[in-house]
Amino acid sequence: MFVPVTYPQNATDEQLQAQEQQFFATTLDCQILAEVWEALASQPPLWCSPEVQLQDWSIAERMQELARRPDVRLTIMLKGVVAGLPPKTTRAMPPQFQADFLDQVRQNGEKSAGEQIGHFGYATLMIHTDRVKRVHQLLLRLNWEDDTPATKSLIATLISSALATDREYHESGQDKTHTPPITAHDLLSALNPLDYVTHVSREELAEIMRRRLEYEIKHQPHPAEEELEFITVDGLCRQMPTKCLRPAVELIFDRLGYPKPETASQAPADNGPATQIPDDGETALESELPEFHLDRDESDSPPILDEPGHSPKA
Repeated sequence: MFVPVTYPQNATDEQLQAQEQQFFATTLDCQILAEVWEALASQPPLWCSPEVQLQDWSIAERMQELARRPDVRLTIMLKGVVAGLPPKTTRAMPPQFQADFLDQVRQNGEKSAGEQIGHFGYATLMIHTDRVKRVHQLLLRLNWEDDTPATKSLIATLISSALATDREYHESGQDKTHTPPITAHDLLSALNPLDYVTHVSREELAEIMRRRLEYEIKHQPHPAEEELEFITVDGLCRQMPTKCLRPAVELIFDRLGYPKPETASQAPADNGPATQIPDDGETALESELPEFHLDRDESDSPPILDEPGHSPKA
C-alpha cells in the first residue's frame, strides 16, 4: 500500500518541491490522510493528545522520514526553536541531531508538544511516512465511546474528505479528477437505520421523510446526495454517537485499500445490520413509514421503520 515518492539525484529544492507536489496531487489517500492529521494536530481529542501523537510518531521518526528533504527539515527547525539558528549550519545537521535538539527544546519547556506537532506539514509527511502504519495507529487509538466535539470533528473531517469530488490534477498531459472512495449513498448505507432515526433530530427526520415520500409518489429513487446535503456531514456526526459512525470510518479506509489492524484495542461494535440501499441511489428506509409517528411521547421506544418494499439489487 505504501508507495514512497522518488526524487531525481542531485535535485534542487525547487525540483524536490515540484516532484512532491505532483506526487501529492496524484495520490488520493495522501490528501485525505493529510487533512485528517492536520485536524488531529489542530484539535487533538483526549485519547490522542499531542504527547500521545509524539509517542506514536516521534520527532526522530518524522525527521528521518524527511531525510531527503533538508529544506523541509530546516523550516521545521526554524519554527521549533525559541531563538534563531544559523540556517546553513542547521540545514546541514543530520536528522537525528535535529530531532534530539527539538526533543530537548520540548523537555526544557520552551515549546510544547502541541506546538511542535503543529510545525510539521502533514501533506509532506504523508508522502514520506508509512501510511499503513499511521492508519493502524489511529484506528487502534480511536476511542469509539468518546462523544466529545474533538472526536466528532475528526470523524467529520475524514468523511468530508472522502466525499470530496473536486480533487483535480494534471497527469500525462490531461486534466483528471479523483474518484471519491465513497459516495453519499455508501455513507448512508453503512449506517444502521435504527441509529439513524434514533439520533437524527425529530425536525430533520420529518423533513427527510417528507422528501422521501415525494419521490415515492413520483415513483422516483430518492437521491442520497440530496439527503446528505440537507443533514450535512457535520450535523450527522454531531448527532450520532461516535460508535455508530464506526462502520463509515472503516468503510473509508477499506475503500482506500488499507487493511484492518491485526489487533484491536476494543471489540468491534455491534451496531446491527447496515442499511441496504439499492444501486439506483434510493435510500432504503421505508418512505411510507407505517410505524413512524412524529407526535410520539419521549417515553416511547425509538421509531422502527419497516424494510423497503423492493429488494436491493444483488
